[in-house]
Parts: sequence; structure tokens; C-alpha cells
Amino acid sequence: MSTSDTNNSQQCSSANTSIEIVEEHLIYSANGEVLSKHALDDVIEVFAFKEDLFSTDIICIGFRINSDGDYFKIDEEMNNYVTCRDALPDYFPGIRTDWFREVAFPAFDANCLSIWGEELISTIWKHT
Repeated sequence: MSTSDTNNSQQCSSANTSIEIVEEHLIYSANGEVLSKHALDDVIEVFAFKEDLFSTDIICIGFRINSDGDYFKIDEEMNNYVTCRDALPDYFPGIRTDWFREVAFPAFDANCLSIWGEELISTIWKHT
């Protein structure tokens, strides 16, 4: 189990991944096994963006943990995404909740948008 496995982006396969927030940690699991665990206290910026999957887009929320741009993310295809997304204001006071349209449109653009914290992601964005 890792608390800081990020090389720009913490990647977990969406299809079989479940996410949950427990005791101020975001936990990724699959088939009942914990894949990774990240302390929400380490987050310095929360941002929303899209990944282009060729014929469709996927909405993601990133959690930046340092000035190098390292982050972990959740996406809308993960189990419990809506529950975790809706709980974010409990952990990040003042987080923007009106971001969806800005990120969703236009289609097939990353539309990276800082929604909480130290706004830096747009200047260091390294998403591939």
C-alpha cells in the first residue's frame, strides 16, 4: 500500500477500481484489496479536467500534492465517484462546485480548471 505513489499522476484502472474517503484518506481498491491510500491533508490543489479517450471523454478530479505537479486522481468511471465528488466540500472548504460545464465543454479538450487551493496546475500541467 502506498501513500505517495505519484509520478505526475497516480494511475488506477477505472473499470475495476473503487474509491472511498475514510478517515481523511482517499482509498483506491479493487476486488477487496487496497491498491493505494492518499492523505487528503497532503493536497495543496484540487483541479478538474477531462481525459480524451478518442471516441469519448472522461471527467477527472486531480489532487495535486507538490509544486512539481505530482497528483492523484479520481474519474467518473470509478465505483463511488459521485459519493467521493460530493463529499469534497467536507474536506476542502470553499471548493468550487460549479465547475462541471467549464470542464465538460468543449468536448475532447482537457479544460483543466483549478477548483480549490493553491492555483498552479495550469502553469505546470503535464497531462498526457
